Amino acid sequence: MQTTSSEKPKEFTPLNLPLGSVRAILTISIALTTLFLALFFPDQIPNSLRNVFIVAVAFYYSSRATVQPLAPRSQELIKSHSPLFLPTATVRVSLALITGVAIVLTLLGRNEIPSFLLTVLITIIGFSLGVLVKEVTLFISARIKKPTPSSFDFKALMGHLQAAVILTVVILVCSMDVVIPVFALTFSSEWIILMNQLLELVIGYYFGSRISRRL
Repeated sequence: MQTTSSEKPKEFTPLNLPLGSVRAILTISIALTTLFLALFFPDQIPNSLRNVFIVAVAFYYSSRATVQPLAPRSQELIKSHSPLFLPTATVRVSLALITGVAIVLTLLGRNEIPSFLLTVLITIIGFSLGVLVKEVTLFISARIKKPTPSSFDFKALMGHLQAAVILTVVILVCSMDVVIPVFALTFSSEWIILMNQLLELVIGYYFGSRISRRL
């Protein structure tokens, strides 16, 4: 039986939530954690958490700008012209290289890397890993027999799995960021920084894994 033109294939959504729900939960969790600390423990907000908050909000707004489908003419223009008429991913690779060079030059001059440079690098790495995993998943899924309602769907399994794992990591780290000052727990500053750098990595990864192919 042929599919009619009015029927559209159902779009995959992680954990079977409405499209964009996981990204919204990630962003809101980090925003509420930062707001809580800003209101009640303003002197104990880790710089790494502030960086995560900025990154998450920036990613969320940019991802929401790509939700609506483009007109056919716009799609043709995007397919025919990359930014600055350069090969695909040239700008992203250049930004990663520039950031890496800046970190190396900073290390040559002093032993400490500025937190904002480290945040940019971690986010780029996470984002790139997300894109890579998405492409590998699509590659494997395309070579598996087209799923039927009763068959194994590799793409859906990977999508649900990564969404569940990343939501768990974000909620745990945000909870720890709140619990530490509330109960006056003693943790080394290095451990708190590493914890929030993990948050930067998974946020970059998830947004990279969910980014539209047209970007």
